[in-house]
Amino acid sequence: MQDKIKTFEDEIKEIEDFLARPDAYASPDFAGKSRRLSELNEIVATAQKIGQLEENLKEAEELVSDPELILKILKQNWKRAR
Repeated sequence: MQDKIKTFEDEIKEIEDFLARPDAYASPDFAGKSRRLSELNEIVATAQKIGQLEENLKEAEELVSDPELILKILKQNWKRAR
């Protein structure tokens, strides 16, 4: 998946470079590239969120697999709550 994200990020850079040119507005490709940039930004942002959620899930699974760590955290939270 990272390869695909990198491809999208590269395409974003290309489109941004195109849109930054002074003559970009006169190009017949302007509207299409602008839409594509919006789509790609949304895709990359969503992929980054998915990556963060996967990392959170991995950490949660590690936490659940260690009952002593869970007990330690619960005790700390209990002390703070009192």
